[in-house]
Amino acid sequence: MLKKVLLSFFALMLVFVTSSWGVAKKVHLLSPEEVKQKVKELSNNEVTFIKQVKTNDSNWYAYLYHVKMGNVKQPFIIFVSTDGDIVFGRVFTKKGAVMPTLSQEDMMPKFENVDVSKFSQQDRMVINPQGKHTMFMFYSPECPHCKKAMSELANYHGEYKIIVKFMVPPEMTASAKTDLSEYLQKQKGISKEEADKLAVKMIQEDFNDGLHAGVMGTPMFFDEKGKYYPMVPDIQPKQ
Repeated sequence: MLKKVLLSFFALMLVFVTSSWGVAKKVHLLSPEEVKQKVKELSNNEVTFIKQVKTNDSNWYAYLYHVKMGNVKQPFIIFVSTDGDIVFGRVFTKKGAVMPTLSQEDMMPKFENVDVSKFSQQDRMVINPQGKHTMFMFYSPECPHCKKAMSELANYHGEYKIIVKFMVPPEMTASAKTDLSEYLQKQKGISKEEADKLAVKMIQEDFNDGLHAGVMGTPMFFDEKGKYYPMVPDIQPKQ
């Protein structure tokens, strides 16, 4: 009886280990191309193998891929063990989390140049209107990183005229509408009712422009050629 209980316990533990780590399967040692096919089973998007790297555990290594989503190439990591296991997701062993030797730059999304010629610009909030070149800033009033960026841009007088575009979903437009409506009332001398109506229209246009550009977080900046920047390039961030 005890023997049966122990066997059942070990079988249960085996199921737990293989299922709790997501999509882990016992396979032969896969090549990057074979693993790429596994990725494509999860996504119909274009997949590109970037590189193979070591981890902090000699039993595991990692493949880095880019999965193209619109204008963005998203980094995607797959762990492969020397025993032939593959894991789509994080890996934990008795030693702790398995960490790949990848840099912060490796894990940044890669943006292709986007067509900014159709971006709505009329009546938008502008930082440094005397700038020689144009930069579009996708911004959310509730985003702490956006607030920090705005603080750094408060006294900006560099090369770029920065057109602020609100990247907020339709159900979260309250604070954006308030900010933009107040700006429109001052700039255009229109009533609050007119400004509120125009602000809602502009925020929807900005949100659609952001979706077109592949914006997934804020702040994000695109220059007049459609090149992505994490911040205006000629400003020194505050430490």
